[in-house]
This record gives sequence, C-alpha cells and structure tokens, in this order.
Amino acid sequence: YFSAAATVTDRVMPQAETLRDQLIGFAGNELICYRAPADERELYAHQQQHWDSWLEWAENAHHISLNIQSGIMPVKQDEQSLQHCRIAIEQYDDWYLSCFVRAAQISGSFVLSLAFMHQKIDCQQLFNLSFLEELYQNERWGCDDEAAARQQQLKTDLKDVSDFLQVISAA
Repeated sequence: YFSAAATVTDRVMPQAETLRDQLIGFAGNELICYRAPADERELYAHQQQHWDSWLEWAENAHHISLNIQSGIMPVKQDEQSLQHCRIAIEQYDDWYLSCFVRAAQISGSFVLSLAFMHQKIDCQQLFNLSFLEELYQNERWGCDDEAAARQQQLKTDLKDVSDFLQVISAA
C-alpha cells in the first residue's frame, strides 16, 4: 500500500480539484449512458437490464439524472446533474478521492465508481458492469489470450483499489 499512499501524497493532494474535474468529465461522458444501436437489440436489452438500475440509483440517491443515447454520438448531460455529481464527490478526502479516481479511470464510469465507493457493488461487480459489452462479446465470439490477460490485469487493479479502500476505511 506504500505506492498507493505515495500517490495520494505526491499526486492527489496537490491536484485534488483537477482530479474532481476529471471525475466530472467521466460523468459528462458516462459509460452506462451509451447503448448499443437499435439493430443490436439483444445487447441493448442486456445493457438495459444491468445498467438502468444504477442510473436510477444515482438519480434517487444523488439527484443525478443522466441522458441515455444509442450509438456512439456524444450525449450532452444536463449541467444541473453534473453539479449534483460534483456535490456527490465533495465529501471525499484526498485518500478516498484517489480510490474514486482510480476506479473511474479503470471502469470508465462515474456512476458505477460512485456505487463502488458507497459499497453498493464490489470490485468484481464493478468490473462486470463496466466491461459489460466486452464480456457480452466474449460470450458470443470467444476471448483471445491478450484480451483475457488485459481483463485479468484490470480485475487485479480494481481489487487493489478495493483493498486500499478497506485499509483507509479501517484507519
């Protein structure tokens, strides 16, 4: 945990506001708001089944109401919702902020990382939800060794974040 602690001291503390802005950037481009195009109904339904409840949770728990878009065109999020995202992360000190930022960097999702920080999901669920489309495609077409190794590394990285979160929570 020395490396994680050094990161907090050397990188997070001096630029905490920049990192909070980075998190708001993740919210502005929220992964779980981008859905498969209409011609991929099965994947779209899979995304809906696994992601919609987390968007509902964010709205109910934090007043974060995000827009959903099919396809890859950018979706514009409401400024008020982004302000609620900022309010949701203001509670985190530098130590927790480092975990939140790392979870969002790995997962690509503000909402799922927020749920992780609130202990609504664990690191395995965070991985499964954030890489939902990739895992779905793996089930359909198989997974090559390189992709499997990358996925394992991401799981390990998320587990490290989870372990560090437990350490600082116990302190």
